[in-house]
Amino acid sequence: MNLPYWIIGVLAGLVSALLFFSASSGSTLASLIIYLTPLPLFIAGLGWGQRALGLALLTGTVFLTAVASLPVAGIFLAIDGLLPYVLCQRALLFRETGLMAPASASGAAPNATHDGSAIEWYPAGHLLIWAAGIAAALILAVDILLRFTGYPEGLQQAVAEMLRIYLVEPGVLAKTLQDINSPLSAEDVANSVRAVLPSASLIVWTLAMLGNMWLAQIAVTRSAHAIRPSPAYSYVILPRSLSYVWLAALVLACLPGPLAYVAIAVAVILTLPYFLLGLAVIHVISRRWSVRGLFLGIFYALLLFVGWLAIPVSLLGMLEPWLGLRARSLQQAPDRD
Repeated sequence: MNLPYWIIGVLAGLVSALLFFSASSGSTLASLIIYLTPLPLFIAGLGWGQRALGLALLTGTVFLTAVASLPVAGIFLAIDGLLPYVLCQRALLFRETGLMAPASASGAAPNATHDGSAIEWYPAGHLLIWAAGIAAALILAVDILLRFTGYPEGLQQAVAEMLRIYLVEPGVLAKTLQDINSPLSAEDVANSVRAVLPSASLIVWTLAMLGNMWLAQIAVTRSAHAIRPSPAYSYVILPRSLSYVWLAALVLACLPGPLAYVAIAVAVILTLPYFLLGLAVIHVISRRWSVRGLFLGIFYALLLFVGWLAIPVSLLGMLEPWLGLRARSLQQAPDRD
């Protein structure tokens, strides 16, 4: 069934808004469902174009304004609408005769131009940079906003006060530590949480967005509605210039003052593209191994439960643009994909 873009847009907006609104129930299921809120938006954008996605965002905003409030609708747009719109707009760009042109909102772009030249789609690696960059820009914007609304030290002060009000002073954290016989004090744990909360939140949010985009591309491809072909994820390329931005954020993170708190979060979120590139390197290098499936299964299980393994994976991704590890491996590795 080939539905027009406006029907898809309205349906996607309603479903996404309902998923977002359901999070207000506070249940465990709702806290998991909230991560699927962007999925209908990505499906509309990647399968029916920017007009469908724009209509979906408009529909979701109007719905949430009616059933909740305008601020709730604004949060929906900022958290679940901004990144899908930007990523879909970027993803549907393709290079034709040396120019960047948007794909048609009503159908897929051609695989070749009229003169037979090839179509080059917007690089998947650049999409990762856009996702990380927007996440970093959001936390910078929040920090600046807080400095003008009663928090002179910005995000660092706001997070510390939030933890104090909701966890430390009510005794919730102290009781939990007492129940598990932990020698740590509530203040020590609160300080540790304060240090990692912005970074962890950004990582989870960005990964959720990219995961929904990946699922949406699978869905529209299998339903024969994909505007662009699925990228070859194992061959994602990141520009070397990203490392300079990452190093700049790292230097700022080492400076004294509240700015370092935000710079740490920015440096961490800019590490995410390198982490994903590191996974791609591992997938390519392991193609020559006869026990590849077993290795990847054990590797991802360990990665899930041993979080620090993300550090060497990210370092591997940082080295890839400079050393070309995948290119060396592909010279002699059989293709097992």
